[in-house]
Amino acid sequence: MTKNHHKRCFIAIALSESNRAQLSQYQQQLMPHLSIQVSAVKRENLHLTAAFLGKISPDQMLQIDRHITEQHFSVFEQPLQQLAYWPKAKVLCIQGDAEKPLAHIAHSLKSMASQLHLYQTQHAFRPHISLFRGVSEPSAHKEPLALVEKLPALTDATNTKASHLTLYESLTHAQGVIYKPLKQWPLQP
Repeated sequence: MTKNHHKRCFIAIALSESNRAQLSQYQQQLMPHLSIQVSAVKRENLHLTAAFLGKISPDQMLQIDRHITEQHFSVFEQPLQQLAYWPKAKVLCIQGDAEKPLAHIAHSLKSMASQLHLYQTQHAFRPHISLFRGVSEPSAHKEPLALVEKLPALTDATNTKASHLTLYESLTHAQGVIYKPLKQWPLQP
């Protein structure tokens, strides 16, 4: 099998149109307080990652499908209440503590990825939605984390209701990164 058949993939919770619209408004409110070099995550690309898998082969994709299909993952709601800056990744995101159903999903997917020799992060799972990429170290004059108190509460936008998992392929095009859904699995009610 050649490397060309491999796809760069991750498993995530897709956001509702309402969530994406509210988060897009939040991005617009934050943008004037950030440097001009930042890149806002496109509205259609906003998601909550459950597991980044890296490059996967068609055979691994079949094994991923089999693993998730055999699981009994439950529908859940995940609140994200905190604006966070991740300096190594240069990401500004909203994050929260994992609810039990999401923590179970993330743990199961991490075990599966290990068994399939896929990408393994060294970081503990932190549910988050990336809002901006390419965020440089905040200065004393532009402190993104201090902005959270000045902006309206986002309890509706940041309470993600998950009813299915989606396998996405990350594609880079001239117009930027596109996340193409490849497969969806419903969660148990």
